[in-house]
Amino acid sequence: MQKCLLCIDSMKTVVAEGYIYSGSQVVHGIPLGQENAKVSIGKVLDENALLPIPFGDYETVESALSTFAPWPKKFIIETDK
Repeated sequence: MQKCLLCIDSMKTVVAEGYIYSGSQVVHGIPLGQENAKVSIGKVLDENALLPIPFGDYETVESALSTFAPWPKKFIIETDK
């Protein structure tokens, strides 16, 4: 588990803070593949931002707060804070 910033569209658009989990292959029944990672959203910075990979009834970053979500690796910034 590593702290991270979660972005959409570009690395300059940070919408949440959370954690990235390595080694996971599936999130809520969705296979992650090589391009995505399992994350948990701990703090929402833009509640209206859409998830890059919507799943189930979760469409916005705010709706996925405190749950696991699939997220494109290219939009994750690992931090050590």
